[in-house]
Amino acid sequence: MNTTPSRLPHASQPQQLSSSSPSPSSHIFELTNYPIPFPATKLLWIPDPPSLQPDLLASSGDILRIFEVSSTKNDSYQQQHSNDNTKNSNLKLISTLIPHKSTANAHHNASPPDPIYAAPLTSMDWSDSDVSLIITASVTSTCTLWDIHSESIKRQINTNTQTGGGGEREVFDVGFGRGSDQIVTVSGNGTAQLFDLRDNNSSMIYKSEKGLPLLRVAWNKQDPNYLAVLEMSSNGIMLIDLRVPLYPLAELVQRAPRLSVDRRQRVLLRDPVNAFQWAPHSPRHLISGGELGVSYVWDISSVVGDGGNATRIQQQQQSGVDPVLACDIGQRVNNIAWSPADPNWTAVTAANQVQVIKI
Repeated sequence: MNTTPSRLPHASQPQQLSSSSPSPSSHIFELTNYPIPFPATKLLWIPDPPSLQPDLLASSGDILRIFEVSSTKNDSYQQQHSNDNTKNSNLKLISTLIPHKSTANAHHNASPPDPIYAAPLTSMDWSDSDVSLIITASVTSTCTLWDIHSESIKRQINTNTQTGGGGEREVFDVGFGRGSDQIVTVSGNGTAQLFDLRDNNSSMIYKSEKGLPLLRVAWNKQDPNYLAVLEMSSNGIMLIDLRVPLYPLAELVQRAPRLSVDRRQRVLLRDPVNAFQWAPHSPRHLISGGELGVSYVWDISSVVGDGGNATRIQQQQQSGVDPVLACDIGQRVNNIAWSPADPNWTAVTAANQVQVIKI
């Protein structure tokens, strides 16, 4: 691993939008908002690049909520920001979904269902091959597959029965593969599991050597042979090759350049990971961010090989993987995203700000 901070190239300085004091010069504006009773654990736009579907937004937290975003002309808003094409967006709650025996359907003017019947949702994913499907994970060992068009449960998966563990353990994250037939989960028992929904088969693909909970998982949609998982309090992202499960292919270790205590030299400090995402345009790149306020871009070509085949684990352990870009955000990175519309842009949330970074 390269330990010379000065050799770490940087992306452009981010444009900032503060939630308390938005500035017209930032060209980022809050168009609308909708109050929810508890913090959202995840927000997802409908995966619809051709824009054939309504603009839907899903949030997980106490329950699963589906919103529709509609745009209407607003003359005063246009005059304020001098943009003839500006539209004011309205956010309308169109359904609330609770995984219990009587699924509640609520519309904007109806009384919401009582969340007392639901276990809090830790995460979710939206199928990019069938946009009617969303899968949610919960603090119990259950994942729920929803058909949001019919507002019904298609099936529920008990992840605890697959590992034989005693008692319910939280499922902290869940994700679809390239299609909608396979999902991956990570849990409080330190395991990552692959489920095939076509035949109810499952297999363990990774287990934390330290027995630590696994908090996040992301499936590489450009090359579904690869997954990335995150252990609790870790500054490293584990890369998993599904063709050689259980043994990590590589670890992407976050170390942030900082001044030493005596401020005489620059050192690399351990930077626990808070968020990461695969690039939407490339099978070999990820972006991540952590506690010390640095956003990193990674290129894994050196460990997966030019042809996409995994190299020997011993070889990658000797060579390591360095980030190819980094940007100092200045505040703890809470979440991160890579634009699917323009791969030159990424965004992070830090404190009460959204920061947009050009790579």
